[in-house]
Formats: sequence, structure tokens, C-alpha cells
Amino acid sequence: MNVNKDKALSKTPGEWKRRNEELEKIVSEKTAELSKKNSELIVEASLERVRSIALRMKKPEELLAVSKIIFSELKSLAFKDLRNTEILINNDTKESVLSYYYSDYGVTGIIEVFYN
Repeated sequence: MNVNKDKALSKTPGEWKRRNEELEKIVSEKTAELSKKNSELIVEASLERVRSIALRMKKPEELLAVSKIIFSELKSLAFKDLRNTEILINNDTKESVLSYYYSDYGVTGIIEVFYN
């Protein structure tokens, strides 16, 4: 007769219960680790989509497309009550702020605001 089989059969119900609880705890911990890793991979994929648009830019006006993809990716990551995204560029020499803004609500564009 197999010694390991005999050993397994000789465990008391309390030992089986304890071992089952240990295994459930391990499974729960591993599930949490996998869930966290999956969330990190989803965020990384979103960042990569933004990066790919930004790296293809040839002129400043294309920041509007970057603003749009940021908006889209934030929505896909379940950000709630998201109204718009905006990229601001300060120009101290001209004393202005250049805004590239995007919204799904039809308010999209580029505007320069002078502050002096």
C-alpha cells in the first residue's frame, strides 16, 4: 500500500478543514494578484495607445488628437463624470496659454489666451 495514500487517509476532519482553508486563502491571494496585474496591463495598454498617437505627431495642432485619445482612454478606464481633456502650453515670452481641448459634448478646439 502507498504510504502517502495512507497518510492522506489518516487525516482528521479538522486537519482536512484546516488544509482546505489554507488552500482557499492561497487561491484568494493568487486571484487578487492576478486581478491587480490585469488592471495594470489594461492601464499600460491605454498609455501605449496615447503614446503611439503622440509619437506620430508632426505639428503642434496634432495635440488635439492627443487630447482626444486621452479622453477616450480615460473613459475606457471607467473614469466617471469626465467632461473634457485639455493640454495647456504656457508661453512666458508671449504671456499666453495655448489650450488644446477635447470633449465628447461638441466642445473641441484650440485657443490661445493672453494673460497680460
